[in-house]
Amino acid sequence: MIASWLPRIRTARCDVANLSVSRNIGICMAAGDVVAFIDDDAIPEPEWLTELAAAYQEPARNITPPSTSRSRRWET
Repeated sequence: MIASWLPRIRTARCDVANLSVSRNIGICMAAGDVVAFIDDDAIPEPEWLTELAAAYQEPARNITPPSTSRSRRWET
């Protein structure tokens, strides 16, 4: 999935086991208007980045995350 978004996304390594530090590194590296994170115990739907990006292409308005009836896949 990541390969399909390259070079529009950046990845980095964080040698500290700290989610906040990792996310702050990502935010500091960000060059665009939108930053997206997903937790390591979540499996994204195949089109989650495409759908997220599409919401920002529409004219400005109040946007809330879409709710779908698709089942979410979680690792335990």
